[in-house]
Amino acid sequence: MNELPDTIAIDVVLLPPGPIMDLAIGANRTLLAGNPDGGIRLDRENCLPHISVAMLPARSGD
Repeated sequence: MNELPDTIAIDVVLLPPGPIMDLAIGANRTLLAGNPDGGIRLDRENCLPHISVAMLPARSGD
């Protein structure tokens, strides 16, 4: 069984409004159209378009 790491990353993000999110997802699909196996695929479920404002480490037990 895999153990969780001692340190995890916490990411504080800003999520764009729905119409802007849809534009970002559409642009991402267009950019990746020629390379179906490459890059990060944005969507509304697993990989949301966002702006990171802070990232920090934290102990997983805290």
